[in-house]
Amino acid sequence: MAVILKSFLSDKSIARYLSLLVVVVIFVFCVEGFLGLKASLGGDATQNFLSSYNLYSNSEYGRHIGSPGFRREPFPNWILAFFMYLVVRPPRGLTEDQILSLQDVLNKSVQVNLIWVALLFICLWILSRLLFSNTVVADLVAINSIVISNAVFVKQQLSNLNTELPASVLICLLSITFMCSLKTRLWGWILVSGLVYGFLVLTKASGAYVAFLTMPLVAICIAASPHIRLQKNALNALKYLLCLAIGFSIVVTPWITRNYFEFGQPAIAMGGGRVLWIRSEYNNINRNQYLGAFYAFSPKGLQIHFWEPFLGYKQSQLKCGGSLQLFSRNLPCDNQLRDQGRYDEVVSLYDRGKKALPQKYKEKALEEGFSYNNDDLGKRIFLENFRTNPVSHLALTLPLAWRGIWSFNAFDMFGLLVNFMFMICLIVMPVLALILHNKILFLLSILPAAYFWFYAFLSQFWDRFSEPFIPISSILFFYLVFKVVIPSHWNKKSVSR
Repeated sequence: MAVILKSFLSDKSIARYLSLLVVVVIFVFCVEGFLGLKASLGGDATQNFLSSYNLYSNSEYGRHIGSPGFRREPFPNWILAFFMYLVVRPPRGLTEDQILSLQDVLNKSVQVNLIWVALLFICLWILSRLLFSNTVVADLVAINSIVISNAVFVKQQLSNLNTELPASVLICLLSITFMCSLKTRLWGWILVSGLVYGFLVLTKASGAYVAFLTMPLVAICIAASPHIRLQKNALNALKYLLCLAIGFSIVVTPWITRNYFEFGQPAIAMGGGRVLWIRSEYNNINRNQYLGAFYAFSPKGLQIHFWEPFLGYKQSQLKCGGSLQLFSRNLPCDNQLRDQGRYDEVVSLYDRGKKALPQKYKEKALEEGFSYNNDDLGKRIFLENFRTNPVSHLALTLPLAWRGIWSFNAFDMFGLLVNFMFMICLIVMPVLALILHNKILFLLSILPAAYFWFYAFLSQFWDRFSEPFIPISSILFFYLVFKVVIPSHWNKKSVSR
């Protein structure tokens, strides 16, 4: 059997056909995505569209037409604005209502996602080739990763303008530059890694905090070598960290400088305080509600097939008057309380932090004549809550991490099992890589894993937050399997040893 498998993997004609198959799969999925593509924009996607149109029409970046702003991360919207100029060509000078009423413009605008899709699939293919020296193995992994990513992630992103798809492309591209940096240890590749790091942060602003943690670890990982002295390793790590920081700063600093001089805030995007306020509300639950959070944060299939038959939970608990109502959002009973101004009686944790309490303090500020800033107040409330009860905050990280695991658009138990395996492997991969002494696994997993735990610690962690990690999680899962199952001479000679 081993001889047959080895012959299959070394067959050059099979390698050529598989390479062609990868190209065909990418082409077919892009064409499939193009056919019948229509825009369906939610709140965030609408803000991204308006920010792009504002830049295209008025040379001002901001979600309010004709005015500057920094509510949304800019990089994907810069690309969309350029796409509007090249392809869509909507009329300039329209109001918000006018441009949003042009469905044909919206439909053409979401076609920018086809560029991101093609780039994502190509990056997965390149990354597979870098990980495996055997082209048959590499292309098989690429095909499987592309098919899985398209089925459970990409298809659902095509009709919107959220930032998850661009973020997934940049994570895979950054993984490629990490691999090249590790292989060559050339400052040029490391500088490019810093540039991609910067563009990722301008796509997902929370990455700014993640970068401060992960960039030193990346530099140390690339520099570390058992064949040279500790002092030399330290000097190399500092040199690589400097290259990363320079590349990162080249991209990020101009945008932060713009926001500082324009708005007096050296920030990438607004909204951090709002998220922290929501997160602080989740700390105020009791033990029974804590256990119920794992049920509430599970996908529907798992709720129906596990939690309800074996542990006695019911869907009615998540509705108005139910014991787990606090984990739902936009319930009619809470909406009614808000409409009546009874903000303190709102039960939903999300609605309390997102809508009810901010509205309460805003109205109070207007009555008393003092200034009100939702972001600043949210940060203060979060810090006060954390100082008062840090144990509750840390404990809530686990059920919120549980919510973030279920990012695949899968409903059957097999799909949920694949989802669980891929994401669990990803979020524990840095520790596993250290145990295995594998630099590749560490470099490719440290950034998405750090993002994941950052979201669990400092946000309400909607499952879509971890959607950008789906493509890289598939590649890493297959790499881990092949490192264990496939003999080493069929894999790439590891640079991690």
